[in-house]
Amino acid sequence: MRFLFTTFAWSSHYYPMVPLGWALQAAGHEVRVATTPSLVDAVVTTGLPAVAVGKDIDIVGRAGSGKLHDHERWPTDRDKVSCAEDRPSAWIDPCPPSMRVPGQTTAPRLPVRYVPYNAPGALPAWLIEPPTRPRVCITWGISTVRMIGDAVTGPLSRVVEAVSALGVDVVLAVSAATRAALGTVPDGVRVAESLPLHLLLPSCRAIVHQGGVGTALTAGVYAVPQLTVTQFSDQMAVGDVLAAGGAGRHLLHDEATVERITSHVLGLLDDQECLQAAKLLQREIVSQPAPAALVPRLVQLAGLRASPRA
Repeated sequence: MRFLFTTFAWSSHYYPMVPLGWALQAAGHEVRVATTPSLVDAVVTTGLPAVAVGKDIDIVGRAGSGKLHDHERWPTDRDKVSCAEDRPSAWIDPCPPSMRVPGQTTAPRLPVRYVPYNAPGALPAWLIEPPTRPRVCITWGISTVRMIGDAVTGPLSRVVEAVSALGVDVVLAVSAATRAALGTVPDGVRVAESLPLHLLLPSCRAIVHQGGVGTALTAGVYAVPQLTVTQFSDQMAVGDVLAAGGAGRHLLHDEATVERITSHVLGLLDDQECLQAAKLLQREIVSQPAPAALVPRLVQLAGLRASPRA
């Protein structure tokens, strides 16, 4: 059977789909990933065939151009007649029960285990040895810097300053663009540029991040307590859910002073209740059906859609 994946052209949106694509391909099905040209290389590195569709869209540039862009673009009207299937048959949800968003669709929810994939990478030699001090990961995702550019350095630099003063093993795991925007970092901070989080987090005692759902779920898989410092509404929702469940703490970016960050990170390292909540989140995640278990159900759904209707 043929399965077509489509994704917004940022790798952070595509990566959660990869394990399901692998499962379908391993079961003998034909898989294709349709996306804009800029993401083709990232798709190919995951082992799934890519199909370039259309042209790249600079969503940040469009937002910045404001009324000028609105004036110059052709009007677009959605023609419902041309869309044979307007509603989804199912909603595949990789979030564990405590992190699910209710009421977003009337389609049946198909739970699936979140399997971390954060890009390919080699395990550096220093990561093979266990750390001699508690290790704290600082990361800022791969999309935030694309949205706000050098403005990312404000909250991130405060996080780096706070955590580097705690005497812990600090690993700054960021993209090349974020690293360039950040500039000089304090002595003792190990910079791991473009290191996949699923390689790093098993060795960490805590993580500080921007509230990306992929980062949060990857940390959840490894039962790592989390401090989120958030700026956008979707990130705030992630931070609120983690804090409500006890697996993390949450600061808005404009209230994240060095002192408050310090206090919260020390709390993550010392709070056994937070660690137990992180382990509970981990059990929630791993108890969901594996991507391979979802394959027969997707085949069944596709067969129903292909069947003649009364």
